[in-house]
Amino acid sequence: MCSHLGVCPSGGWCDGQTFFLCPRGKYNPSNNSGSPDVCKVCPPGYFCQNSGTVDYTPHVCPVGYYCPAATKYPQQFPCPAGTYNGNTTQTSQAACKPCPAREYCIAGSSKGTACPPGYYCPEGTSARNQFSCPAGTYNDVFGLMNYTECKTCPAGHYCPDGSSTEANIKPIACPPGTYNPFENVGHVLNCRPCTAGFYCPRAGQVNVTDACFEGYYCPNGTVSGSQFPCPSGSYGNGTDLTAAEQCSICPRGKSCGWATGIVNGNPWQPCQPGHFCPYGKSSLQDHIFS
Repeated sequence: MCSHLGVCPSGGWCDGQTFFLCPRGKYNPSNNSGSPDVCKVCPPGYFCQNSGTVDYTPHVCPVGYYCPAATKYPQQFPCPAGTYNGNTTQTSQAACKPCPAREYCIAGSSKGTACPPGYYCPEGTSARNQFSCPAGTYNDVFGLMNYTECKTCPAGHYCPDGSSTEANIKPIACPPGTYNPFENVGHVLNCRPCTAGFYCPRAGQVNVTDACFEGYYCPNGTVSGSQFPCPSGSYGNGTDLTAAEQCSICPRGKSCGWATGIVNGNPWQPCQPGHFCPYGKSSLQDHIFS
């Protein structure tokens, strides 16, 4: 029934027996209405979220959104990503302004958010990870506007191209066994293998300075000066050896274990009594006189 008093209440209309609520997006402030035509369209700048709305004025369109006529709920029409709106009661998308440079604006933004490290944000940026610093650069601060503001990757490091899931916020050191004398490189393959005859023990080396240990040899990419010992039966007589073949044959009458040198604290040893030592023999291969 419409009412025990026989008066149709506001917020809808009555056909004489049943009360019908005005639908969402409409309202009716008057009572005793007898037709659905009395349900008025919710005016621009407001929303009428509930069926049976009597008064639309408390339902102001919120910041970040706009509300044309007949809007049903407050978040129905968000400002598109890349724009923002800081005012209430806005009636059209024209109220949405381009997101300021150095900030990004997701859909429904009331203001911009500072562009995060690893990325840059020109005007109208719609997502925090939309524009990553390019290969050979990085960014460790907030609020960049252009890729030219990304920092140059320093020598001894590489800076890969950023992505939407992985920000490039700091340089990556070239691994031990490599070096890189150049700035602005973007891939680990730009890290050069350590020069033969030297070793590169530290991450992020800019140049090659550490000569191979005596009694050892150092091919390209060597990490430690004692990584590759001269084989048993030979010795090293310099700090620039690059291959096992450059280790010298142990002298006659001497025995040479692994990593034998001349002045490295591991010199060759005299042949033990009762043994003879031809060229190229180690202590494990000493021959016994019969």
